[in-house]
Amino acid sequence: MSVERNAVVEPSPIPARNAYGRVIRERGTQRLVIGAIAAAVTWYAFAEMRTYQLNQKQWPPLQPTPQGLTVLGIQTKDRPGKKAPYVARNSNKSWQIRYRDQGEKEAGDEEQTPESKDRGGNNPGAGRGTDEGGVVPMSELYNSCPTVLTGPMFAHAYIDEDIRPVFEDKYWKVIIDLTPEGQSRYYQYSSKHEKERLAFILDDETLACPEMAAMNTTVLTLDPIWVKADAQRLADLINKQKK
Repeated sequence: MSVERNAVVEPSPIPARNAYGRVIRERGTQRLVIGAIAAAVTWYAFAEMRTYQLNQKQWPPLQPTPQGLTVLGIQTKDRPGKKAPYVARNSNKSWQIRYRDQGEKEAGDEEQTPESKDRGGNNPGAGRGTDEGGVVPMSELYNSCPTVLTGPMFAHAYIDEDIRPVFEDKYWKVIIDLTPEGQSRYYQYSSKHEKERLAFILDDETLACPEMAAMNTTVLTLDPIWVKADAQRLADLINKQKK
């Protein structure tokens, strides 16, 4: 049998290099990518279902804990047919819940100066009257305002430091992780009371009074807290109860 020595063998065409050819085309990589996408979709669907179930759950009412952490819902915004009975004041670097006086401005409209931020007392229930415009006794707040959250609704907390750019004065934030129950309770309440206030009361002292946003969240940030010891005390209480 003769062999033709000068026969030319045509080379197979080499596909152009691209990301598809180098990575996705490989079957093993395809399986990994598809598996990762399927896992992500499954996790997302489970998380959404779990959140939906929690948000539909009818939670029993909470009772305030005067010797501990209580978060009260404070009506500071008018509702249809009902005037807001209270106003939240940040005075002397401390929070007070006061009776609403028709001649007063809302807390958010009050001009804040460095002089008005000096640290002062912050026990609304101690020796104050109940005249219009005065500080609301803590006992009345416990009785008239719903308890939205208590200590067991919080999973973890830590503090962070920041500075106001204009006045360059230092303040602290307390960043709090909510438990699933805390997340659900906050969402259910805030969705009906947006832009009202939450009073974070520790041992009968209001340490923070943030305005609520209607959202489904696992984290709350409380700021500004002007005294580091107050921020640390709040974070320590939350972290201690979880140990």
